[in-house]
Amino acid sequence: MQKAYNDLLSSRLETALDAGAALILWNELYRWYEMKKIAVGTWRDLDQRWEEMVTHRGTKPGKLMCVDGPGGLWLFSDNTLRSVKEIANKEEL
Repeated sequence: MQKAYNDLLSSRLETALDAGAALILWNELYRWYEMKKIAVGTWRDLDQRWEEMVTHRGTKPGKLMCVDGPGGLWLFSDNTLRSVKEIANKEEL
């Protein structure tokens, strides 16, 4: 992975940690990893980068999770997951 792409990926992971979610477009992911098909190594690399980042920061946000859709891959921490019903049952939002 080229340094510029490495920095972009790190930025998206930091956004997922700081803001709760980040989007990586499929075209970006293919370009960054210089692949025509996303393989298991890509998923492992994303997970390893997440673990290194949260260890370096000393935070415990939980596992890196994703939702993949037609436009791209949404990344977020499993600690940010809540059901709609759970939110609806709260008095404060």
